[in-house]
Order: sequence, then structure tokens, then C-alpha cells
Amino acid sequence: MKKNYPRLEMKSGYSVSCQASQTNYSSPRDNTGPYELVELGFPNAPDSLISGFAEDPDDQTGTIYGYVPVHVVQALIMKHGGLVAGEHPEFARTAEEAAGLAEIMSSPEFFDG
Repeated sequence: MKKNYPRLEMKSGYSVSCQASQTNYSSPRDNTGPYELVELGFPNAPDSLISGFAEDPDDQTGTIYGYVPVHVVQALIMKHGGLVAGEHPEFARTAEEAAGLAEIMSSPEFFDG
């Protein structure tokens, strides 16, 4: 059965929906995970870390972001000071994900406003 996860709310005030299931733009496309790619939706502000995944690049807060690697979501959470509320699907923990997270954390996008 598909679970609807509560919206992620971060210390900075940034928030976004994070979902994964057989009906979301996620991988694997099942209801159990763990997931390597997830669907984000309707952030309350644009963010350069996820802008390249926007279904509608002209409406960054009114669109979904499909097949976002979980290391990008982890970086987004860290960039905004950590979670204060909400829940995300179980993330796959792999060496590739760790390397991706390290790469993002050393990029300019991680430090932009």
C-alpha cells in the first residue's frame, strides 16, 4: 500500500514534499523501497540543487521534480539546516550515493542562498 509522507520542513523554513511509490517518479517504482530516486514537489522556494529536475522550470514552486537522486535530497536537507518536521521514504545507502553527496557538498550550489 502506498504511503503518503508528510511534507519535509527544514530549519531554514524551506519545505518540500518527498514521495516514492509505484505511482511516483521514483526508483524503484514500488511501494517498499529503499529508493535511489524520489519525487519532490511544490517547494516553498526555488533551490538550485533541484532546479534541473523541475517538470516546469518556469514555475519552480508549483511543479514536481521527478527522479531526484536521494543524495541530492540529503544535500538539500543539510543545506537548509536539517529536518524539523516531516518524513521521507527510506533512502538507499550506497557508496555511489555517498560519493554523490560529497560532490554536491563541495559545489557552489550547496552554498548559494
